[in-house]
Amino acid sequence: MKLNYLDLSTSHIKEENSNHVLETQSTIFNDIGLFGYPYDSGSFISVGEIEETDIVHLFTTGFDDVAKILRYCVDNQISLIRFDRDAEIMNEFKSYEW
Repeated sequence: MKLNYLDLSTSHIKEENSNHVLETQSTIFNDIGLFGYPYDSGSFISVGEIEETDIVHLFTTGFDDVAKILRYCVDNQISLIRFDRDAEIMNEFKSYEW
């Protein structure tokens, strides 16, 4: 099995959503099968099997930043994201200052 991995800056996540992605086991993410593994400068996120309805739910509940990244992951068969404060900034995603 080939593991496709995305190395992405934490600046692509809104500050108000960062706790859900980087620091805690958020119920909203656990409910759709996203599991985070935080470390000092970021978090690994296991993408798993994300349904389109889950992505739409994130868009409509204020997690549009995360939803866009997940849609990219699904479209590109990426199963693991490493969010890190020093990682790459990608033009495909909006960046947020915080």
